Amino acid sequence: MITDELDTHRIRFGERTGRGIRIAIVDTGIDATHPAVGEVRAGVRLQRTRDGQVSIDTDYHDDFGHGTACAGIVRKRAEACELLAVKVSSGTDPISPQVLAAGIDWATEHGADVINVSAGTTGADGAVALTEPCARAAAKGVVIVASESNDGQTSWPAALKGVLAVGGEATERDVYAYRCDSQEPRRLAAYGGYQKVAWLKPRFLFISGVSFAAARISAIVALVLEHDRRLVHTDLLRVLRYNSANQASKAWSELTGEALPYPAPRAIDWIRRAAIYPYSKEMHSLVRFRHLLPFQLVGVADAVARGWVGKDAGTVINAASTGLIVTSQLEEALAQADTLILGFTTRLGELQGRNLGADLAERAFALGKNVYSFEPLGVADAGSLLLRAARQGLQFAWPGVGDLDLEELRRAGRTPVSLASTPILGVFGTSPSQGKFTLQLVLKERLQALGLNVGQIGSEHQSRLFGMDDCFPIGHLNNVSLQGKYWREYFNLQYQRIARERKPDMIIVGSQGGVVPYSLTDTRGPGSLTFMNLLYAMAVRADSCILVVNHLDKPQFVKDTIDALRIVGKCRTILLALSTRRRHVVTSFGRRMVTVESVDPGEQADHLRKLEEAFQLPAVSILDEQDQERLVNTVVAAYSAK
Repeated sequence: MITDELDTHRIRFGERTGRGIRIAIVDTGIDATHPAVGEVRAGVRLQRTRDGQVSIDTDYHDDFGHGTACAGIVRKRAEACELLAVKVSSGTDPISPQVLAAGIDWATEHGADVINVSAGTTGADGAVALTEPCARAAAKGVVIVASESNDGQTSWPAALKGVLAVGGEATERDVYAYRCDSQEPRRLAAYGGYQKVAWLKPRFLFISGVSFAAARISAIVALVLEHDRRLVHTDLLRVLRYNSANQASKAWSELTGEALPYPAPRAIDWIRRAAIYPYSKEMHSLVRFRHLLPFQLVGVADAVARGWVGKDAGTVINAASTGLIVTSQLEEALAQADTLILGFTTRLGELQGRNLGADLAERAFALGKNVYSFEPLGVADAGSLLLRAARQGLQFAWPGVGDLDLEELRRAGRTPVSLASTPILGVFGTSPSQGKFTLQLVLKERLQALGLNVGQIGSEHQSRLFGMDDCFPIGHLNNVSLQGKYWREYFNLQYQRIARERKPDMIIVGSQGGVVPYSLTDTRGPGSLTFMNLLYAMAVRADSCILVVNHLDKPQFVKDTIDALRIVGKCRTILLALSTRRRHVVTSFGRRMVTVESVDPGEQADHLRKLEEAFQLPAVSILDEQDQERLVNTVVAAYSAK
């Protein structure tokens, strides 16, 4: 029964309907010029005067940042919404209940469907001032979403009956993930931990708070109303409950008697013959190094727009011909396969206004195929897809690391394994998209050819497909929900497990690029990855590392990265590696564009020579066979004494 209801009430939150809902942001105002916010339909500023009255004017510009952050969170999830800016606070002074009440009334009178109050009041007079305005809003079918207090105090209007109260206890970071309180239907929870939000100066900021969890819920409510504006309050609560993360868990438990696997099971020995979609950067290694896969690759599908349909999958990436012709028809690619390997589809889906990954997974299930996805495809959809796969006797899995994985390692116990006799080699980089994963595959293959037993942990979502011992997917669209303070314990226990089960001569640990930022104002690319990568460097505790660099990296930046790894990760750099592809980054009219081109062999050799002279370290080209031999010899020599 519950599984049928889950399917009936399911909403694909990533799909656009074109019917914008009007959302009022009752906060510190909105900066309408911010690129993450977009158009503001109308706005007002409300202030308490000296005689106790409430004044009103149209200067709703945000001078603090909090309201802009909430507006950006809403816009990211409910793109078609209309925003109303209701400025009731400067951000530095306590909020007046009377001003907040006037703001709710103004939003109601100006056609708001949803009112987001991420800046409530904890004063004793809050209930008195806000009860009637909230009742008037509810009578007109307006949904009020209000955050609870960060410090646990009773907050108004969140505590009022009929208001959706939001806490920040949920740990799922999925864009549309949230939870419903099983005892109190009107209370919900969303992710309120550190996250990147729109701000004023700087334009983006990493910050935490229940306020941002409330903004997420306001966007979710708007998306539900987009599908059906006629939902009354009780029906809205029912739909919200059936699309929550914990409801999917309950449905899975009733069907299987087990807890919802989030992240999904690690074992993928059920893949025998696979097809991939889309043929994006992350999939190239599956084709180039398909001889290392524990299964056969039999099909490649991609969108027509990329221009690769009808071409050999190998020649597209300047590799040897494979006999695999890229097709635009998923069914054709899957004809000889038992599994669809589904790459990153979020961006493609956003362009099409739908949850493309979930649609493709359902098409695969309809053909009787398993699905291994790089993404969980949304918490609610993941639950529904797991249920469908289970009913058909199929597999649906994705990579990830969470609290349950750490608990499993703890239960396995600590083994008196001497890690001192098992060298840990890290592979780091100065930025993303450099060929670090390719280097890891080359290195392991050549070390094994020498008779060495090599353990391996990857940070890319495709790591487990190559039979690596563990996947810690912090790459594009991070699938790690384990808190950072536990990362070091996780890796320590993982090393013990690998050493106990495999007795390796060495463990290679891959990472993401961007150990130090190009600029402290860089909120994208390496600038936004630095915190995570420094934490990762401390957690993996590599003895030595290989650093992959770019042609455009200045010597001082490379030196800064080497120093950071040495100081923070206690890790010495033994070799520099360079791709034969050069990235050009151009910023124009506020847009950041990246183009890639092949480097002339002579220029490549000259750059490698300059690196060696500058840093007194060996420097190799990743895909050059002679350099690969030098790479392996350098690694072996570095660890021979150990």
